[in-house]
Amino acid sequence: MSEYNRAKTDFCESGVHLIMHELDEAKQPTQLGPYRILRFLGRGGIAEVYEAVIFGASGFEKHVALKVLRPQWRGDARMERALIEEAKLGARLSHRNLVGVHQLGVDQGIYYLCMDLIHGWNLRSLTREVRSPIPVILHIADEMLAGLQYIHEFEDSAGRPLGLVHRDVTPSNILCTKEGGVCLSDLGIAKPTKELDKTWNRFLKGKYAYMSPEQLGSQEISSAADQWGFGVTLAELLSGVRPFDGATAIETMEKIRQADFPKLKLPRKLRPIVRTCLEKEPSQRFASTALLRDAISEARGHWPPCDSRGLKAWLAEASAAVSK
Repeated sequence: MSEYNRAKTDFCESGVHLIMHELDEAKQPTQLGPYRILRFLGRGGIAEVYEAVIFGASGFEKHVALKVLRPQWRGDARMERALIEEAKLGARLSHRNLVGVHQLGVDQGIYYLCMDLIHGWNLRSLTREVRSPIPVILHIADEMLAGLQYIHEFEDSAGRPLGLVHRDVTPSNILCTKEGGVCLSDLGIAKPTKELDKTWNRFLKGKYAYMSPEQLGSQEISSAADQWGFGVTLAELLSGVRPFDGATAIETMEKIRQADFPKLKLPRKLRPIVRTCLEKEPSQRFASTALLRDAISEARGHWPPCDSRGLKAWLAEASAAVSK
């Protein structure tokens, strides 16, 4: 498979899910601060990501992912503030299920965010072609929730909860490493505010199917919104169908606002979990991410165990099938 076609199937080597587009070579940086740009990885609505390398003494070199605003948003104060906020918060977070953020810099008027370079695949690229066994799905779900629980419970130096929300939980933002690890990309992690919610929601179009009713209503959101995104993702992995898909984006959004739980082919032991995550009212979902994770852990007991080694083996099979 060519590098371009691999990118089109969402092969992911960065901390953010992005889809390959043709480049505007004139606007592609070749160096940002100490980082030499090696290649373009992809872009989303707000930012684009590059693989880069930094050199040090005695032959030292380290490959990283650099996230920068797309050319049309560079110099936009709102977008720059959002990226800066993401960098500041991301740098404080350290968890095996989150993509690490290491530096925020600015060069040639371009803000750049230095992140882990993740070698692997996003879940969307794999599950388009290959159905996942339930034990694998539940292992990935548990790892996702470990990262989300860490985000939701994160406190400041005085022990006060920061109220962080991921706000973009989708299969595209679930990264599976070649070694069997699971990471959430950190796009959009922030403390909710009305201004920031409006900024992010403008650029989540195309991901309406995973947005909660309160996000679509431009209301202030809480960690319960991430439970909704998790519930849609889990339902899709288990059944192959997104619960509220409509023929158009407008129809999809209306179905989400109504939040009538659809008829899906879900395992009996998992249906109540999915249904609770997809309650219309945030207060009717799980009281905390920790309790949701407990429910998943209990359900896992009804299937054969799966750990990182089992995920690694499945990833090898799935990636080979996708590459054909």
